[in-house]
Amino acid sequence: MKLAEHVNIGPHRYSVKYSDHERDDGRLGSCVNAKCEIAIAPHQAETMQKSALFHECIEAVNWQLNVGLKHHQVTLLEAGLYDLIEKNPHIFKESEEK
Repeated sequence: MKLAEHVNIGPHRYSVKYSDHERDDGRLGSCVNAKCEIAIAPHQAETMQKSALFHECIEAVNWQLNVGLKHHQVTLLEAGLYDLIEKNPHIFKESEEK
């Protein structure tokens, strides 16, 4: 799978890349807000890569807006919203009826 090279989050453009280093802590991605960088572990299933990218985007929004979500809250929110979007892609598409 090829991820998007960039994602716009708030007023910032984050670069998205695969991280070749193996994470000892089991994390599937990371976000460095000060550098506007998101890294995703490459050796995982496509759905896990997408989920990890979505998780890191929520982390960036959480940081930018100073929402104050804890990591486990971001994880729960990501799982629920990712599932909603994957199962209902039509909700973000413009209606053909005008």
